[in-house]
Amino acid sequence: MAKDVSRVIGSGITILHDFDCAYYSIVKKTRVMTLKRGFPSDGATKFPDTDWILEGSFWHDGLHDAIAQGVIPENENDLIDKELAHIIRLEGGKKGGGWLSKKLLKARSKYVELATHLSNEKKGSTIPLYSIQNGKVTRLK
Repeated sequence: MAKDVSRVIGSGITILHDFDCAYYSIVKKTRVMTLKRGFPSDGATKFPDTDWILEGSFWHDGLHDAIAQGVIPENENDLIDKELAHIIRLEGGKKGGGWLSKKLLKARSKYVELATHLSNEKKGSTIPLYSIQNGKVTRLK
């Protein structure tokens, strides 16, 4: 991420408590999640990083990490997949796109929501995180 970005997380997702770390924060009361400058993401995991999915995939990665940190319950993996689909429908198309563009976004969001159900995050799980600076690779976690 080149700069901090924030959005209100869908009302169906349970936020157990406030959380703040170097990469993102969540405020329980306002439901605002902020992905901070430098937030690490691999884009759309195991899927091409097309313009219509990329923004939603950043939020999806943050929400998955929130499950791993115990901020969102493990049993809400399907709800964060629905949030991804929702973000795709809202942000995945060109502004002012016609009816065909809207139909494609709806179909794409449903497809992605179904495909993401194959992965279930668990509290305490970790994914290796690396920093690459001037060709030097350093594992962060």
